[in-house]
Amino acid sequence: MWIKGGFRGKLHILKLFDTHLIEIIKKCRIFGVYLQKRKNKKMSRRDDITGRKAMNGYRSSKANNKTKHRFHLNLQKRRFYVPEEDKWVTLKVSTRTLRTINKNGISAVLKEARERGTLLKQI
Repeated sequence: MWIKGGFRGKLHILKLFDTHLIEIIKKCRIFGVYLQKRKNKKMSRRDDITGRKAMNGYRSSKANNKTKHRFHLNLQKRRFYVPEEDKWVTLKVSTRTLRTINKNGISAVLKEARERGTLLKQI
C-alpha cells in the first residue's frame, strides 16, 4: 500500500511500512487517505472579545519618508473563570480589553460582546 505525501512543495510516494509513518497515520487517524502539506497559515491576531485587529499605517522618518507598517495589538492569552457557566475559558485579549474586564467583570463584558456580536470564540 502506498501513500502520497507533500514535502517542501513536491509530492513524494512514501512506503507505508515505514514505522515512523505508520505512527503518524495512527495518530492522525487518516489511514489510506492522502497526506497533505500544511499550508503556512498564521493564527489571526484578533481580540476574542472585541474583534479588534491590527491597523495599517506608515512610519515617518525625519526626512518625512514613509514606509508601510502594521500596528499590532498588545494581545495576551489569559484564563478567566465564568461563574455563570462554572468553567474556565482561555481568551486572547488586548490589554485594553483586559482593563475593561478588570473594571466591569468578565460576565458583563461577555454579555455586552454577545449583544454587539463581536465575540469571536464560542463561550
